[in-house]
Amino acid sequence: MTTGILIHGCHLHVAEWIHVAWGSPQSGLGRIPAGLLQAVKSDASVVVMGTGASFKPFSHPDSLLSGKRLSEAEYSFEFLHIHADQLRDFPDWQRAGLQSLSSNQWQAFRTRLLERIHLDNDSTNTVSEVTNAARVFINSGVDQVIIVTSPTHLVRATRDALAVFSSHPEFAGFCGNFMAFASATDFRNSSPDDVLVLEPPHRLDRAGVDCRAHVRRLMALRSLEPRLYAALLEDLHLLLEQHEIPQLAEKFIPQLSEAESRGVLEIRSENSGQQSRW
Repeated sequence: MTTGILIHGCHLHVAEWIHVAWGSPQSGLGRIPAGLLQAVKSDASVVVMGTGASFKPFSHPDSLLSGKRLSEAEYSFEFLHIHADQLRDFPDWQRAGLQSLSSNQWQAFRTRLLERIHLDNDSTNTVSEVTNAARVFINSGVDQVIIVTSPTHLVRATRDALAVFSSHPEFAGFCGNFMAFASATDFRNSSPDDVLVLEPPHRLDRAGVDCRAHVRRLMALRSLEPRLYAALLEDLHLLLEQHEIPQLAEKFIPQLSEAESRGVLEIRSENSGQQSRW
């Protein structure tokens, strides 16, 4: 089975890009070392690195491209090119047996690995990144796809990959030969628990309303000015409170005395100062 690896790009202006994209022996594998390790384990024929969504001047005294403005893919590849020898410092790479290679063997291995990398400078988001990579995989005779990205990005990247594969007949074969791996490092102060997932309603024993269309509209409005979007969220917060407080009241009313339950229950929101009455 011929394998293709997609290492999802990391926007060059995120905080602590090196931590997310590269990692360290102490914090673990970032996207690039994690993706390349999967390439080694699967003997991947091609590795795609994206994207063209962000640009930044590269700076390193040993780089011939130092001072040049590079795309996300170019920047990631140049960073790898300069720091490739440090891959063997990662415990995961050492466990793969690469620590035992002689200097000449390592240099030959490194050259072969870098030669398999294809840079995607055209994609601007996860969907186009997967689409462009799939085209490269088709042209390279790949029949198994592995994507690698940060833990908090992995769920959306998987969804986008399967959506792309299932909507393009030429990529349909990848749906049944697809794996996703998370790097060890992630964006600071975030974890997979912070990712929200909205599945289509599918259980007949649960009555409910499909809220996905409304959530999509809310997400689309992020293009508003920050102050307008913040005001919208505050309005939504107040609206939700009006519905949440009765739910809490119903939960605790059975615990009230008979006299209290005949009276009027008042709950005041600490955030809004508004009052609800029953």
